[in-house]
Amino acid sequence: YKRQVSTQSTWGRLLDSVPGLVVDDAVNVPRFCHPFMIRKSDGGFTYDTTDLAAVRYRVTTQAADRVIVLTDKGQEPHFHMLYAAAFDAGYADPTRHRLEHAGFGMVCGPDGKKYKTRSGDTERLVDLLDAAPRMAYEESVSRENKKKAEAEARGETYEGLPDELLRSNSNVIGYGAVKYFDLRQNRTSDYKFSYEAMLELEGNTAVHLIYAYVRMRSIARKAGLSDGDVLGSLEAGSGSGLHVALEEDVEWALGLHLLRFASTIESVVDELYPSKLAEFLKDLVSKFNDFYNQVKVLDAPDRANKLLLCEVTAKVLKEGLHLLGIGVVERI
Repeated sequence: YKRQVSTQSTWGRLLDSVPGLVVDDAVNVPRFCHPFMIRKSDGGFTYDTTDLAAVRYRVTTQAADRVIVLTDKGQEPHFHMLYAAAFDAGYADPTRHRLEHAGFGMVCGPDGKKYKTRSGDTERLVDLLDAAPRMAYEESVSRENKKKAEAEARGETYEGLPDELLRSNSNVIGYGAVKYFDLRQNRTSDYKFSYEAMLELEGNTAVHLIYAYVRMRSIARKAGLSDGDVLGSLEAGSGSGLHVALEEDVEWALGLHLLRFASTIESVVDELYPSKLAEFLKDLVSKFNDFYNQVKVLDAPDRANKLLLCEVTAKVLKEGLHLLGIGVVERI
């Protein structure tokens, strides 16, 4: 990076072409109240220097059309000034290059202040992540024990899920819960971190979405469809090819919402707010639950049509979670 700005002749030619842009050792950027420091009076370099060199490197050497820098929102003024300097100096072309800063808010504790450990130290991300699967596993074991006790009270035998599967599921659910809880927030807002809130079965949580996916897969299994190729099984039983006919109001609501998936992704890519995708998935599950609760899928005259709508919903939900970096499980 230092080499990018150390060639005084190149730097000088670029800056001299804009009258009044260079004042002593600083580059004045219009629309801002203080200079952008490229080199200090003692010859030293600053973050301004290396960040500007980084922009030039990414645009020229790496031929990037779009550059996105992700930091806390407190650094937003610096990056706005950086990009203005890059455009004014000719390092980037505003008609060809898109330079953006995606600022994020602060993770807070219950007191609304920066999240810390009980000892007062800043919590490490790896510790936050490791705790979530452990808590998810403990919650899963508790639910399994409750199901077993209820079965025994009825004089029945409950085999339950093997411990290996419980632990595997807990890793997916625990890590997914942390990711989703963070990404569902407005990117620029501070939020309070809570394991209890992120691991809730109901509401806007990854756990709720993953459980909904499991329900969708169980519907296909109850219908005798292959786990590996539900669409293939449906197509094999259809003489006219696969298509969805929307009849009930809840089917229309679900179907129309599914059509918004592509535009939602485009919006997230354009505006850099993953919370919009999280909101889409939350609403998708809500509309699916309305559909499932009001329509008897397995007993419907057009069962294949209903099953196809369930399968499309499951695929969109799985892909949406995948885009957020969250996995799914097939059985819970």
